[in-house]
Amino acid sequence: MAADPGLQRQPTIRYGFVWVAFVVLLGSVLGQWIAGWLAYLDQQQMHGATPDFAAYAHQAFRALMQDWQSEFLSVVSQIAGLGVVYPWVRLNRAKATRARTKSPA
Repeated sequence: MAADPGLQRQPTIRYGFVWVAFVVLLGSVLGQWIAGWLAYLDQQQMHGATPDFAAYAHQAFRALMQDWQSEFLSVVSQIAGLGVVYPWVRLNRAKATRARTKSPA
């Protein structure tokens, strides 16, 4: 049996969705850091202080981790909820199917 020629494509084409998702993720993180840096510069100029990249990096990293933590907790709670609800729905659907097949026609 011959191998599927579609499976022998280049990794950039074969995993295109992963590459697009990675570029979008990288773009959003870079956009957040650049917009944050510009806001930090404005804030420092308003207060007459000199900008310090180390202080900004600490603030930006903390904000990034808070965002990731909230997203992670949201996704985990949805997965846990589906893990509880899905077996119950599946069990009730199976009961309904058995009841339909046993009912006289």
